Order: sequence, then C-alpha cells, then structure tokens
Amino acid sequence: MKKVMISSGVFAATALTAGIAFKYMQWNGASIMMTVGILTASLIFLPLLFMLKMKEEQEAKNKLLLTLGTLSAIMMAMAILFKVQHWPGANAMGVASPAILALVFLPVYFFTGIRNAATKVNTIVTSVLIIVGCGLFFTITPKSIALITIRNTNSYLRSEQILKNEAINLAQLAKTDTANIPDIELGNKVYNTCEELKGYLLQYATGGSKTIDGDFESKEVFIRDANTQDYLSQNPAAAAKLDELAKAVTAYNNATAKNGLRSPIPMSYTIVNTREHKVLDKVTSALNDLLQVQMLVLQNRIELYAAQNDKGLTALK
Repeated sequence: MKKVMISSGVFAATALTAGIAFKYMQWNGASIMMTVGILTASLIFLPLLFMLKMKEEQEAKNKLLLTLGTLSAIMMAMAILFKVQHWPGANAMGVASPAILALVFLPVYFFTGIRNAATKVNTIVTSVLIIVGCGLFFTITPKSIALITIRNTNSYLRSEQILKNEAINLAQLAKTDTANIPDIELGNKVYNTCEELKGYLLQYATGGSKTIDGDFESKEVFIRDANTQDYLSQNPAAAAKLDELAKAVTAYNNATAKNGLRSPIPMSYTIVNTREHKVLDKVTSALNDLLQVQMLVLQNRIELYAAQNDKGLTALK
C-alpha cells in the first residue's frame, strides 16, 4: 500500500505540475493532465495516506483531525477540478471544504496543539496558514465568479441585440435585386458559419444551451469563461468548423477587396486565424470575435445595398 501511495503521489504531482505549465504556455493537453493529476491525488493518494495514518494513530482526537483534514483536502481538490471543468456542484464543494477546514478542523487542531509546549509554535503557524489559505480560496468562489459570469452573459446579449438591429436595418434596405450584390453567397457562408460556431461555444460554456435569452438568470444559464483552446482540442467538429470559417473569411476578404469595400474582416489575433487562436483562451473573447465578424458582414451588405439603391434612384431621375 505504501508503494502505491508514493507512486500515485509522485504521478499526481507530476501530472498536475505539467498541466499547470501547459496551461500557462497555452499548449494542448493542459486540461487532461490537470484533471488526471487532481483525480489521482483525490481518489488514490489521499485515501491511501489516510488509511496508513489511521493505523498509526491511537488517540481518538488525532483520528478525528485526520479524518476532517483528509475530507477537506479531497473536497477542495475536487471543487477546483469541477470549477475548472465547469461541472455542476463546484460551488457547493468550494464552500463546504474550506468551511469544514476553518470551522471544524481548525478549532479542534488549534486548542489541542496549543496546550502542548512542544507543538505550540507549529500549531499557531499552521493555523495562520490555514486561515490565509481559506481566505485566498474564498476570494475566487463563488460570488465573485458568479458576478463575472452574469456580466459576461449580459454583455453577450447586448451584442446579440445590436446584431439583430443591424439585420433589421439590412432587411429594410434589401428591396433590390440581390443578383447584383457580389458578396451574397460568401457573406452568407461567413455569417452562418459564425452562427454555428457560436452555438458550439455557448453549449460548452453554458453546459448544454446553444442559445441564451433575457431570463437567463432565472433559468441559471450563464456564459462561464471556459477555455476555448481546450474545447477545440476535444471537439473535432467545432475545430473543423473553425477551419471552415477561416477559409470562408479569406475568400470573402478577397472578393470584397475586388469590390472596393472599406471593411474587410480582420483575422490577426482573433479566433478566425486558426494559427493564432491559442492566444485567445477565453470563450467570451471568441464569442466577441464571431459577433464582430457577423457585424462586419452585415455592415458591408448594407453598404452594397445602399450603393445599389442610390444608383437606382439616379437612373430614375
């Protein structure tokens, strides 16, 4: 059992450290390594360590402390994993684990250890570190994250409303023959591909919903700022759709350049450029890019319709 415990501990630490490094470097595989590392530590290393330590302890109070400490550590690790992966239950565990540690474990540990002169200093130092650690943990969960997700979702809805208003303006102008509008087919391809990609990303970030409406708070459907790169690496269909969008935008820009349009769709440092999309690791950034692409397509279409209508009016005169 000791060998398995040590091996699992080394493996968990290595996988977690590598996952964090990959996360900062924005390399593929970060999410998988972090998940494997946390699961190994939580479900193998800590339980085995707990069983071995329980055999060594004789006093009931020490067994109680060991049980509370192990339970809190496992719950805190799983809370972080669930939060990173956007799984349900993350906030509940994120509140319960430090609460058990600070309100149950800490008082028992502190008043037990401080009575012994040999352990007094270590008890005080460890207690201070536990309080600081719990405080830092609570700074990221759950209310601050909830406020960020609500703000992100509201921002997305406002942008979608602006997009719809532009579509309405376009419909009012689209009374001429579309056969003479050179970007119709290419523009529709870009616009519709963006719409499909938004659906993919929303389904990932919300945990299942491809659309969001005004009562998202009551339905508890929020855009959580998940990692776009991790999602694309795990979803071949979404990654293929992104490649399709990049080709469509390139063709669209080439066509609009010939037609003299002033608003080509930028690709550098956006999700549209599949070679550079790794620098944008947030779903909210990716959604914003896609909305802006759609906005530019509509604005260019409005410009073309307006120009054609002006020519028609001039001919009538």
